[in-house]
Amino acid sequence: MSEALEAALLLATALFTITNPIGNIATFAGMTADLDTDAQHATARTSAIAITLTLLAVLWAGHFLLGFFGVSIPALETAGGIIILHLGLSMLQNKPSGQAQTDKERVAAVRKESVAVVPIAIPIVAGPGAITAILVHAGNHESDF
Repeated sequence: MSEALEAALLLATALFTITNPIGNIATFAGMTADLDTDAQHATARTSAIAITLTLLAVLWAGHFLLGFFGVSIPALETAGGIIILHLGLSMLQNKPSGQAQTDKERVAAVRKESVAVVPIAIPIVAGPGAITAILVHAGNHESDF
């Protein structure tokens, strides 16, 4: 197996695991339960396009943004690991996140016309984990992309 194919399979596996498309079906169904079938299909298409564009933009421009802010790939990996460790420990201790929805946020959510881009595409699917995976992979395999 060629090195480029191996790298692509590794990235595809990581993205499938992190974005969790099967687990996010329930999230999508809950957020679009009040829509008819055609509107759900349109929301899914819009989300897929937004996810693809977001991850491609990160793939192509992420390295430049990291360089602009002076962040190295090892620093990104370390920071991401610390954040995941903190989230995992708080989940083990069953601590609530403390992020209660305010009345203003509830009203904004009801008025929102579509959930396709925010929150479904960004940050639920193309969130920090997927973005970090893309950046780390691209940083480690610059010649492939």
